[in-house]
Amino acid sequence: MRVVERLLFGMINSIVEWYRPGGREDATRLADDVIAVALDGLRVPAPAAR
Repeated sequence: MRVVERLLFGMINSIVEWYRPGGREDATRLADDVIAVALDGLRVPAPAAR
């Protein structure tokens, strides 16, 4: 779990390095993408129905 914490914090903290308001990336879309990676990216897929 410690690795997950570090990866998430690294992803979020690095945004300030490259994000520029008014630039190519839309802030709302960026926030949605971060949430998707942080929450959905950690989800364990359900077993396929047979």
